Amino acid sequence: MCQCLDQKKIEIREKVKTEVEATTSIFEWEDLGDFKEKTVVNGKNTIALPFAYSYIRRKINSEPEKKITNVYVNIIPTFCPFCGEKLEL
Repeated sequence: MCQCLDQKKIEIREKVKTEVEATTSIFEWEDLGDFKEKTVVNGKNTIALPFAYSYIRRKINSEPEKKITNVYVNIIPTFCPFCGEKLEL
């Protein structure tokens, strides 16, 4: 399995740190960041693409419900989005 996720995280952290420290006085870094939608599949880290949709249900009497139903689904790619190598899921 490729190491693109870890490599990209290190590259992004370094870039963010240098850009922020060039314009802002930082006392201490609490968190240098990480991919927000990351999941573990078969003991391996991979990223997930969040997909959200919403709808209004119909009551039995055919009137619409008052609330909106929100649904969130994570799509896990089968290929690395950075190098294109097939991921072993």
